[in-house]
Parts: sequence; structure tokens; C-alpha cells
Amino acid sequence: MESGWDGNSVRISYNKYPTLPGVILGLLQSADNVVDEVSSSAAEAVFPALDIIRRAGPPEEHRKELREYIEGYLGSRIWHVREIAARTLCSFFLQTNWAAEITRLLASCRASVNRLHGVLLTARFLLERKVDLGGVDSLGKFFGVYRPPDMAPHDSSASLLWTQDY
Repeated sequence: MESGWDGNSVRISYNKYPTLPGVILGLLQSADNVVDEVSSSAAEAVFPALDIIRRAGPPEEHRKELREYIEGYLGSRIWHVREIAARTLCSFFLQTNWAAEITRLLASCRASVNRLHGVLLTARFLLERKVDLGGVDSLGKFFGVYRPPDMAPHDSSASLLWTQDY
């Protein structure tokens, strides 16, 4: 994973660019309706916004709305959109109870294979970042609550594939 915001680095000064959080939110909102269309150019409209957040950390202004939009992109039909959204969500979860956040996201996947894939990508990238930063203290607790009770057996088998790297 490329080096980006790790929760401790100097972040971009959103105070220096006061309109930037609104512009980022606007990009995510405007692309939300067209991101899953056949045209990949429509999907690429979200990449600049996601890239800024991924590299600079999420701005406090509009943080909740930004996170909701990004979490929505985890279910995109376009694989690359899911990947970039998953990488971006890592910057939201590094300083939180990440195991609970991943568990919450897993519970929201019920009927969507694309969303499940996006959430598993998020978990993988978050674990990679946590290992890089030396902070995987809650790893055992995460795997203790990893499989939601209503997840089908084939889903849990497939979801364990990404753990083989660890």
C-alpha cells in the first residue's frame, strides 16, 4: 500500500483551503448517481476526491457525509471503485475501534456480493496498514466476531481467503 495518512502524520490543512471539503463532498455526491453506469469515465469522477481523502486524511467538516458516500461506493459494480473506496475508508478507521467498524460493515452486506468484496478489501487494507504501523492489538478480538450469524457458509469461506497473507 502506498504511504498515505497514518493518523499521526501531518495532515493537509483544510483550514488553508476552506472550500476543499465542500468540493470533495460535491464530487462524491454528483458521481453517486452515475458511478455504476457502464461508462468507466463516469466512475472515475470520484477518484480525485477519494485520492485526496486517502492521502491527506478526512476533513472534520462533512466527515459523516463523506464517510457515508465512501461506504456506499464499497458496493459499486466497478471493481476499481470498490478498491479505491476501501483504501480511502482506512483513513477513517485508523483511530477508531476498527474491528467494530469492519463488523458493522460486514453486517450491511447481506445480499450484495460486490459490497462484501468492498468490505473485505477494506478489512485487508486496514490490516495491512495496522501491521505496517505496528498496531494490530485487537486482531484476535476481530476474528472472534468476524462471521455474522446470518452469513452463508460459502460467504465466510470466501471471506477467509484474504487472511492467508497474514
